[in-house]
Amino acid sequence: YYLLANPGDSVADVTVTLLLDDGTAEVARAYTVAARSRFSVSVRDEFPMAIGKRFSAVVTTAPSTPVVVEWAQYR
Repeated sequence: YYLLANPGDSVADVTVTLLLDDGTAEVARAYTVAARSRFSVSVRDEFPMAIGKRFSAVVTTAPSTPVVVEWAQYR
């Protein structure tokens, strides 16, 4: 899971892009995180092509709407 927290007073448009180490094309998904709230992105559900593969992620948003990102693993 990627946990996205928006501490600001306006919505944050966030893009999560997965980069797979096998050279597969990157895959991006866009999310809207409400003001003063958090949102969970399930890698298994949102990026099924990453299951069983090694990957990294790039999380971007507009400079005026910073977010906090945490990566959580549950086994």
